[in-house]
Amino acid sequence: ILGGVVMLMATAGFVLREGDAAAVRAFGAAVERFSPFALFCVGALSLGGIAQSSQFLSSVDALWETDYGRVLLVKIGVFGVLIGFGAWHRQALAPRLRRWAMRKGDAVEGMDIVRRFRSSLRAEAAFGALLLAAVGVMKAITLS
Repeated sequence: ILGGVVMLMATAGFVLREGDAAAVRAFGAAVERFSPFALFCVGALSLGGIAQSSQFLSSVDALWETDYGRVLLVKIGVFGVLIGFGAWHRQALAPRLRRWAMRKGDAVEGMDIVRRFRSSLRAEAAFGALLLAAVGVMKAITLS
């Protein structure tokens, strides 16, 4: 998913450099195509994470009593933030972009929405990197 977020972020940068309504509409179409894929991946990752965690944690108390459990709690928190970003994109920004495209708004307004999207995608990518770091720590703990 992180790769898709980075690609959308790069695409938003291209759209901002182009500065025209057609590029904004193309970006909106890319967001619409990416959204169901991302939703599926989040669900699959959640189920996989639950299954894997059950192998390393003997009880719920192990979340607070083991290094693995504590890092898992951090990972769950970061994952929750990432879900929040996804919800913000899907429920707030994407509909604004869709409404803009349907009424054939001016490029300036569309560019403002893309700017907001890009800023949010940057923050999401940073949290995605934190999630990957947590996964690395978890892997190191299981190997030791």
